[in-house]
Formats: sequence, C-alpha cells, structure tokens
Amino acid sequence: MRSDEMLRPGRLVGQSVERVEDDALLRGQGRFVDDVRIPGTLHCAFVRSPYAHAKVRGVDATAAVTMPGIIAIWTSADLTERLQKPFPSFTPTALLTDPRQWCALAGDEVCFVGQAVAVVIADSRYLAEDAVEQVIVDYEELPVVADFLTALKAGAPLAHCDIRSNLLVEMPFAVGDVDAAFVNAAHIVKRRLHHHRATAHPMECRAVLAHMQETDELVVWNAGQAPHLLRRAIAEMLEFDEEKLRVIMPDVGGAFGPKGIGYPEEMVVAYAALRLRRPVKWIEDRREHFLCITQERDQLWDVALAFD
Repeated sequence: MRSDEMLRPGRLVGQSVERVEDDALLRGQGRFVDDVRIPGTLHCAFVRSPYAHAKVRGVDATAAVTMPGIIAIWTSADLTERLQKPFPSFTPTALLTDPRQWCALAGDEVCFVGQAVAVVIADSRYLAEDAVEQVIVDYEELPVVADFLTALKAGAPLAHCDIRSNLLVEMPFAVGDVDAAFVNAAHIVKRRLHHHRATAHPMECRAVLAHMQETDELVVWNAGQAPHLLRRAIAEMLEFDEEKLRVIMPDVGGAFGPKGIGYPEEMVVAYAALRLRRPVKWIEDRREHFLCITQERDQLWDVALAFD
C-alpha cells in the first residue's frame, strides 16, 4: 500500500480494523525470547540478597567456581568501573531530593530482598542454579522499615545508609482559592484512603538474550516494551557504540508497565556476551519476578471534597 493511502484521513480512525497479530499466537507459533536458540548459549543465575537491608562484607565463590560447567562468577568488583556505578535516571526530575538508581550488581550494600549480589554464568541454567547455592555471602543485617508512615518518623531506619531522610519528594501545588472554596461550601466530605502496593505478573517474566556477532554488532533480544530506552541505557552502561547495538523485542507475553525500563540483569547479560564473546541468556523465574520487578508504591490519601 502506498504511503499516501496509509495516511488518508478516515482510513483507520473510526473504522473496525482487523487484527493481524492473533493467528500465530493462537496457533502456538509465536516467537518469544526463550524461543531464540543460538548454539553455544550460556545461561545466567543470580545470587540474591535474602535481606531487605544489609552491608555486604564479602563474597566467597571458592566452592562454586570449581563446579562442572561453570564459566564465570562475578561480583560488582569484576565489572567495569561504569557498571559499578548507578544507572542513569530514566525519568529525571528536579523534584527528587536524593534520587537513587540501582547498579548492575550490588557493591557493599543491598537495599531490597532479591537484589543481585553476584552472577553465575554456566553451560546451563541448572548448573548455574546449583552453583548459586554454593556462593557464600557475608552479610551484616541492618534495621529496616517496611511501613511508609513509620519510615517518615524521626529516627526511622533509612532505606540507604548514606541518605539524610526517607522522604524522596514533596509536590505542593494548588489551583484557585482552595481555602475559600471550603469555607463557603455547602457540604464537605473527608476520607482517608489506603491503597496497598501492587505489581504486574504477566505470563512471560522478564527475559534477555545477548549475542556478540562476528561483525562486532551486539544484538539483545528482550521481553520488554521500550526498545529505544533500553538500547540507550545499555549503550551508556557498557560504553558501547549505540550504532552497533540492536535491541529486538519479539512477541512479549505481557508487560503492563514494569517492563518499560532497564534492569540490572539486562546490563549484566549484555556485558557478559560482550566480554565472553558468546551468547548469554537469562530467563526470569516466577520467584525472581515477585522479588525484583518494580512495584506500585503503597499509597495513603487524605482526601477532602467541597461541593454545593
């Protein structure tokens, strides 16, 4: 079809447009990240923190590194200097008092249950998972607070060791004369509304496969929803030429928002493929998704409505 025909007013708007993507998916012929099979692919598993907040005093991988099929075990210290530093902000704003982003692997502090402390790369996911169990991490557990109201009280445990307060942002604003509207209102209703945190659980968890091709082009397959953002983030974190980086998002088994950013595991997998010159894959399991996917925050609203 000619481009001018595609842009003709009214061709799509207000019309019943036939879907074209369903047939392959309904027949089981979709192609997801884990369906991409490249000979010689290595697989990742991550050593994750069991603590919500702790100091990392040391990581001992002596027993794990000698197990069959283990290619590499890395901590933050084994990564590049750039990868040891926090990610750039995906939504920069001057409103945040002390914005924090995660690193590819935790350094000397973990700040949530499930945060990756080390990565095991092996010939299979099974071998990598076995080795994860043999990696010993020396943690110094720190006080935590899980309730956001308690977190704002004086003396509450801090979410990060080097912040001044758990308060991240204040956003005061008003439109019109609010006080006068309430003084003169015929009726006023006040409510306190609590909305607990929530998260998305798509059928397909996160997935990433990276392959350094003979042309020195790095190709990353990802089960995400923001290919251009991820491409830019990987290029920056790996200090890699963005013109030689391709991010491919094939069929995706659900996303719902949390897959719209870049995650530590994606950077580690891409770096591993670049460093080892072999395809590297990580498919998130359901437990990892529960622990590590971004979540909607708890919310408490004190709401007042003035009306006639």
